[in-house]
Amino acid sequence: MECQKMTEHTAYPIFYDVEPTEVRKQSGSVGEAFEQVTRKRKRTLEDVNLEKENDVGRWKNALKEAADLAGMELKNTLNGHEAKFIQQIVQDVSLKLHLIDLSVDTKLVGMETRVKGIISSLELDLNDVRMIGIKGIGGGGKTTLARAIFDHISIWFEGFAKADPFIRVK
Repeated sequence: MECQKMTEHTAYPIFYDVEPTEVRKQSGSVGEAFEQVTRKRKRTLEDVNLEKENDVGRWKNALKEAADLAGMELKNTLNGHEAKFIQQIVQDVSLKLHLIDLSVDTKLVGMETRVKGIISSLELDLNDVRMIGIKGIGGGGKTTLARAIFDHISIWFEGFAKADPFIRVK
């Protein structure tokens, strides 16, 4: 949680078989786990008890902060189907991390809008083959658009291959 506050990192809490309110209030199984840790440390580390209690306090505060963030909860996502839940997490995080690289494409006006429009028309959530054609005058940005779309959606596939755009087939 400290990294999220000080840098450009983002935390995405995942609540796997635990309610966010249990994490926030440290009740239920989360509270029991903290109670066990605290009891065990008091029995075995009497002389450094204060330092360890501070560690537990920091853990509790970090979990409270994480529970206050918008996160994903297994029970309320995709009817609790674990494999689909994990796929959803991977897809959501990948989409957030894998946007158009603006450091390379700073002069591409309207590129993100075009990419999003084409991707939405592809209906990628359907389990079917999709193909698009991009037509236009030379120098109009067809290859750049195709590369941006490829970069954006290639994360959803186990494997991929790119053809060299400069090889002409007659």
